[in-house]
Amino acid sequence: MTIARVFSATLLTLAAPGSALACAVCGTMGMENNSGAYFGMTIIMSLLPLCMMGGVVYWVSRRVAAAEAASMPHQVPAPSSVPTPYPASATSPDIA
Repeated sequence: MTIARVFSATLLTLAAPGSALACAVCGTMGMENNSGAYFGMTIIMSLLPLCMMGGVVYWVSRRVAAAEAASMPHQVPAPSSVPTPYPASATSPDIA
């Protein structure tokens, strides 16, 4: 690469930010009528990545829980070792 190309690339890189604004709202921040838009977009741009990360964590946790539930065999509860009393009826063998 020649010195001229490096110089022109450096000059363009340094001059480009001056000709472009970051957004339409940032260029007129001092005006009263767009301060709400600036504040609102700041909130949205701050919360959007956090909500996206939270959604991914929620989705992964749900998938892991579903996979664990699917991999576990269905367990039938063991019968109780305590005998159940017969109801007091005419067919009961304990009638005295």
